[in-house]
Amino acid sequence: MRPQSGGLIADILKTLEEAGFLASEVTSRDYCIQIVAKKGITKLLIKSSQNVDSERRESAEDLKSLAVAFDASPFIIGMKMQKGVIEEDTLYERFGVNVMHP
Repeated sequence: MRPQSGGLIADILKTLEEAGFLASEVTSRDYCIQIVAKKGITKLLIKSSQNVDSERRESAEDLKSLAVAFDASPFIIGMKMQKGVIEEDTLYERFGVNVMHP
């Protein structure tokens, strides 16, 4: 599905689709997720943020709870953190949620 917005979300959707995932943007601001994706039995719930340090513990807890409910893997995908740019091919963690570069 084509993204409704540009920037980081569009990049993530493109990457997921190229990897064979069926991915959709969640455009409602009522949810802590912005992208849902599925490939086979693999399900992803994704929150995107330019600066992952801006993500609050409450949002991460909500993301983890939804992931449990839907038997999915939660991720925060962002470009930078307080210490600098998020390195590609490196997995970080924020409040128990995996964080990575797009």
